[in-house]
Amino acid sequence: MKTKKRKIPTTIEAGIPIREVRPGYYLVDCYHHGKRERQCFRDLVMAKAHCQALRIKVRNEGLSFLALNSKQRADAIEALTLLAGRASLVEAAQAFNTLNPVGVVETVAQTVQRYLETMRVEGARPISINEKRQKLTKLADAYGDRPTSSLIRDHLNTLADKLGYQGTNRTKYIGAWQSALNLYAGTRRTAASTGDKKPAETFHPDVVRKLFSVAAINHPDVAPVLALLFFAGLRPEEVQRMTWEAIKIGEGYIDVAPSMSKTRDGRHVTIQKNLSSWLMKYRRARGPVAPTKAATRRLRELVMRKAGLTEWPNDVARHTFATAHFTAFKDSGDTCKELGHFGSQSTFVRHYKGLMTEAEAKAFWSITPEAIAGAGKVINQTENTERATA
Repeated sequence: MKTKKRKIPTTIEAGIPIREVRPGYYLVDCYHHGKRERQCFRDLVMAKAHCQALRIKVRNEGLSFLALNSKQRADAIEALTLLAGRASLVEAAQAFNTLNPVGVVETVAQTVQRYLETMRVEGARPISINEKRQKLTKLADAYGDRPTSSLIRDHLNTLADKLGYQGTNRTKYIGAWQSALNLYAGTRRTAASTGDKKPAETFHPDVVRKLFSVAAINHPDVAPVLALLFFAGLRPEEVQRMTWEAIKIGEGYIDVAPSMSKTRDGRHVTIQKNLSSWLMKYRRARGPVAPTKAATRRLRELVMRKAGLTEWPNDVARHTFATAHFTAFKDSGDTCKELGHFGSQSTFVRHYKGLMTEAEAKAFWSITPEAIAGAGKVINQTENTERATA
């Protein structure tokens, strides 16, 4: 037998239904601006009073909307459509005010200058400041007059896309730009190093030989740079600051002054026999060993392509030197001293032991200009002759 559906007593108050869902239990059920508003009362009088209050609320909100002109109402409707429920108009307005503050605010150009001045006050080297200035200038050129508070990460990604930056270069530029925003936000900090998480990446001696063959024959300007990176284990920044006066070929060492060292601790690096051959071939009486940083990078990439390489892992030359030196001489303390490495020797051994066989290390230290067929051009032969004669 079909059960007859119970009819729920309903009272209409101010156009709003009040349902007596059970004796002494009244439900006010109202739709308001697309939202359902429900509330229960123990007394019908209180339920009716609530309906009257709701009517006044709806009328007032409707009147306030009518107080807007037709364009403002159209804008509000279109804005809500664009937001698609992800935020209210108030939240959207608050976000807009954050990105477009009123009054005197710091611009991106001013933040960039403050960042560079902070570097100077903290004692950063001029070369480090210049490197950062090169990157931050791109940010200031693009957004200089805008309030710094108006920039978000998406702006940095858009700028990198516009400038065509990719790979590691893109990461470095965006990182530099973000550091300026971090300074503005008061959260600038340097993350502590947690050490290597995996064995160091190195090049096989055959790859190194190919690189030097290409450099010697096609791009001799970068050959001594590669020699210092691979056969002396110098850091790229140290090579960029290195001068020929600091290379004591006759005495058998390279004087890495504190001003050149990343750690600001001076050290002497032994000139191995094959390194001596490369330095003798390209030596000059004075001046920097490396071309400008941009030229060095461009020449290195040309050498890479001609040698068939598509990647240059971070510090790969220094890691290859460390591996070959430790394998050949079997003295972690001496290798660390050559590198200017002051970390734990046990950690060093764990990361470099077994990455190269003794035969491979012997092949590595046998890479000389004489061993490379056709290794030809010599940089600035006139200066070399003058030095030899002196």
